[in-house]
Amino acid sequence: LLQIITHDEWLHSHPRYKEEIAEEPNRTGWSTATCHMSELGREVQLMAIREQIEFFKPKYFNISMDELDNQPYGICPRCKKYGVNKLWRDATLFYTGEVLKLGVTPILYHDMFYPGKIGGGVELLPELDKRIIFCNWDYGLELRKSRFPFFKQAGFRLFNMTYCLRMDNMRVMPLEMLNQGCDGVFLAFWGEFRYPSKAGLVSGIGLAGFTLGGCYEWNP
Repeated sequence: LLQIITHDEWLHSHPRYKEEIAEEPNRTGWSTATCHMSELGREVQLMAIREQIEFFKPKYFNISMDELDNQPYGICPRCKKYGVNKLWRDATLFYTGEVLKLGVTPILYHDMFYPGKIGGGVELLPELDKRIIFCNWDYGLELRKSRFPFFKQAGFRLFNMTYCLRMDNMRVMPLEMLNQGCDGVFLAFWGEFRYPSKAGLVSGIGLAGFTLGGCYEWNP
């Protein structure tokens, strides 16, 4: 997994991030985005994708591209003349195409390709390569099951992702995934084990979630 375009905190350490890569140079934290028109941004992101694929030799690579509506996008001088929908279309086709060229199946998070979201991702679905897999992340206490048939009816395989702090969700998600004919489920931690050597900073619920995830994996 690598966050491409959105949530690009991993890129902040680049010495020319603010000057040449960032969509909004003054934005800090995790809700930042890479300008798709930045040649340097594309170069660095492609380098990272290729390096990870060469090293890990995965079957799948999740390029994420989620929560565009929480990031600054299409607002810099390079992007304003194109509009968000064109930028998002070009970025999606470009990065999924590059992963496919490397012989790996790309995964995209579902949310920006669901109806009612900015970027026009739902209109882009017919253009996307059907080898792409969508990952439906759902951290709510109750699953929003309408998402499952939506992507399957559009011709895409579907993975699902739940969060280790949502124990009820974690119990339900794998079973629902089987009922809906989906391909697999991811268990997300998002920092619960950031300091595993410091016992007081490891979430007890996160540890329980990890154990439950292990049970699903080893003894389904």
